[in-house]
Parts: sequence; structure tokens; C-alpha cells
Amino acid sequence: MLSSFELKKLRRKGSAKPIYFAIIFAVLSFYASLHLGIQSSHAIYTYKSSEKIESPLFVEGENPDIEIVGYDVYITGDEKSIAALDDYVKYLDEKYTRMLEEKYGVKAFPVFVYPVYVKRELTPTFERKAPVAEKEEEKVEQVIKTPPPKIEEIVKKEERKEEKNILQEIGRVTKKESDFVTPENFKPPSLIDKIVAGFIFVIPAYFVMQAYTSSLLEDVRSRRIEILLTLPKSRQRILIEILLPYLIFSLLILLLLSAIFRVNAILFVFPVIIFMFFLQTFLSLSSRSYREATFLLLASNLFVTSYLFLPAIFTGLPLSEISPITYFLKSFEESVSLVDTLFSMLPILILASFLFILSSNALTPEIIYSYSSIGEKFIQSLGKLTKNPVGVSFTGISLVSAALIIEFFLLFIATTFFYPILFLLAFFALFEEILKCSAIESNPRLTTAIILPISFFSFEKFLLLWSVLSKYGELLLGSFLLLPLFAHLASSLSFYFTRKLGFKVALFTAFAIHFAYNAVVAL
Repeated sequence: MLSSFELKKLRRKGSAKPIYFAIIFAVLSFYASLHLGIQSSHAIYTYKSSEKIESPLFVEGENPDIEIVGYDVYITGDEKSIAALDDYVKYLDEKYTRMLEEKYGVKAFPVFVYPVYVKRELTPTFERKAPVAEKEEEKVEQVIKTPPPKIEEIVKKEERKEEKNILQEIGRVTKKESDFVTPENFKPPSLIDKIVAGFIFVIPAYFVMQAYTSSLLEDVRSRRIEILLTLPKSRQRILIEILLPYLIFSLLILLLLSAIFRVNAILFVFPVIIFMFFLQTFLSLSSRSYREATFLLLASNLFVTSYLFLPAIFTGLPLSEISPITYFLKSFEESVSLVDTLFSMLPILILASFLFILSSNALTPEIIYSYSSIGEKFIQSLGKLTKNPVGVSFTGISLVSAALIIEFFLLFIATTFFYPILFLLAFFALFEEILKCSAIESNPRLTTAIILPISFFSFEKFLLLWSVLSKYGELLLGSFLLLPLFAHLASSLSFYFTRKLGFKVALFTAFAIHFAYNAVVAL
């Protein structure tokens, strides 16, 4: 079996040992950092004083950043010294707060706050109520005639109630398990902590993928892959047997991390890992050299990582629900619907299947060892899939997921650097048309130019309808469905009829129609 041969090859050459060590070291480092804390900021300031500063930030030493003489604090005036002064003031404030807690307890602080996670609802209400002026006037008269209660009694009653609640909930402030803090010490929940937690489960798979792509590239460049193709096995089975040990190893690491952190990461993360393996398989088979493969693999990891983690920034909006990692991070705080989770995995699983088919189609000497560009090899691999209407439809559906990965990366850049909306829409139209026109070029027939945009449009709107229509309830279906369908058909047909003028000219024609529609809708 090729899987056992792959393992023997790794053990014989010893190329997997650094990868195994790096994975084990990464897991242990993440575990230690979460449970023991990262001490990178310890002992960064020096001080000189007759009293010891009980803070890990400060250490006694020569040439101090701050010097304390009695009630006076002296600084050197540079940026580090000013920062040391700020942290020293925070240290004194925390020390004074602890002293008040130990001496007075709850009575030292008049106000306590704690975070409450409120589910964000986006469903608008459009209720129309008939005017009831007469009834409202009667209610106002009753309120005026009713004698108001004494304010002092209400205040005392509320004070007793709040004091009782505080004593029951927090007891003393010094208890670590209490969620109550003073307003000045209150910090809202950080999204960065959850995103880092998500990285912990994905990063080890990158190490395994590095070993896999290195082995596959070596097989391709040494032409060992040609020997494997002579075996009485299908190309699909050859790929699966080569990939299987790496997938199993990634799964074992994921199970280990899930056991350590006591979360169910298999459902959310493993489909993502499968998709990334198939993506790197196709890029490794289609690259012409090690240098090109290195660039393509790094660039693809950048785009995929942005697609997986950047939607979490928009948590609470339908935009974020397209990534399974968003639901994985959400599961830390609340229960997650299985249907919503499967919906977020749908684009990833479809694209993984699409890439597996492309990789098996590219696993031929004619494609692997040709000097064609990655785009030309992509079109050649697509040609075997788009020979029938079912394959064309599946291609159109899969290209939606590929477009989403690039568009999320561009969306993040646009929101960070405040690029104009037309600039963003232009790139959206360009990448979508590159994907669609490449698919049409792989099998240039009129039926392909019609079926492909319809399937692309249908799956794109299905994703939007599922996430948006369920929130808002009503949409103008004419502008939401009919007009964009005509735009997709017009751009694809324009490419088909002008492709005799050259691929670039036909692509520009399709892009112009698509961008014109986007600009009209946006403006």
C-alpha cells in the first residue's frame, strides 16, 4: 500500500523528525502558555528604591529607569522611563485597591460590574399600530391622579435589594471566581484570545502539510510519481493512499488538542484541514519548480487563513457565518446549532471535493511535466470535469467557494485601509470573472457559457438567502435575484462570443459588464 511506503520513506530519510519535534513543541508551548502564562513582559524595567516593588515588570538594577526617593519619583525622560512611570502608577493603584479590599471588603466599592453576553438579533420589526389617542389620554389621566410613591422608600428598598444580591453573588471581592469587578478594572471580552485559541488547533496541521508537500514535490521532481502511475490503481486511489498517513496524523493531533482543552474541535476543524490538504496537493502537482511551489503554497495559506479567521471579526453579522471557525469560537461561550455549523462547512467541503477532482485530473505526466503556467494547468484539469452539464454545474458551485476566499481577504484589506467601495467591487468582479471565464475556456461551448453562470449564481444566492433572509425576512426578489442573474449570463456570454479575439480581451469584456452592474447597484 502506498501509505506504508510513504511512512517508510519519511523514516528512512529522517525528514519527518524535525516536523514531529516542531509539532510536539508547539503543542506543549501552547499548553504551557495558557496554563502558566506568557512571561515575555517580565523584568523589563529597572528601578532603585528603598522599598521593594512587588511587580514582575520591575527589577532592581544599575542605571534605573525610575528612582524612588521618599514620595518623589525621578525618571530619565526617555520613552522607556516614561512607560515605566505609567506602569508604576498602575502598580500603586492596584496595591491601594487590594488594601481597600482587605480592610473594608465590599463596602470599599460602591459599584460592581460584570459582563453579560447578549445574543445580537438582527431581525427588524415592522409593526403598524392604529392610533389610540382616546385610550392614551385616559392612561395619562390615571397616571396623573395616582399619587407618586416616596422616592426615599424606593431608594432604600433598591439599596437593600442590591446589597443582598452583591453579598450573595460575590461575597468578598478577593474571591478569584467572582466575575464582578470595579468599573475601572472592567475589560470587555477580547476577540483576540478566541482567535488565538482557534489558531492553536489549525497551526499544527500546517507542519504536517509542510512534510506532505515536501514529499510530494520530491516525488514529482524525481519523476517517482510516473512509476506510481503505472500501478494498476486509479489516480484517485493513488492520491488518497499517499495522503492518508498525513491525514491520520493530523487527526491524532487534533484529538490530542481536543482532549487537552476539552472542546469538540473535530467537527469544526477537520473539514478545514482536509480542504487545505487537497488545495496544497493541486498546487504541488501544478507548479513548475520548487520556487513556484513555495510561493503558491505560502500565498494560498494566506488567503485560506484570512477566510477562516477574519470572518470572526464580524461576529454577530450574517457575514461571519460563512466560516466554520466562527462557530468553533462561538462554541466556547454558547451552544451552536448543528444545522448552522453544517451550513458553514458546505462551501469548504464542496471546494475540497472540487480540488480533489482537479488534483486527480492533473495527476498525468502531460500536465505535471508541461511548462504551462498554473492558470493553463488549471484550465486543462477543468476540461475533464466540464465535459457534461453535471460537471459544469458542480464547477460553477465550487467556484463560488473559491471566490469567497479571495473576497474575504480583499474585504479585510478594504475595511482596514479604507479603500473606496468601487475599488473593492472592481476586484470582486475581476476575480469572479477570471474563475468563470477559465471554466468556460476549458470547454468552450454555448451550453457551458449558460449553465456555468446559472449554477454559480444559484449557489451564491443560496448562501446569501440562507444567512440573510432568515434574519431579515423580506427582500426585493426582483433586484436581488433577476438582475444579478442577467448580469452573470451577460458577462459569461460576452466572454464566449468574444473569445476569438483572445482570452484577455474576452475577459476584459466580461469584467466590464460585471463591474458596470456592481457600480450601478452600489451607487
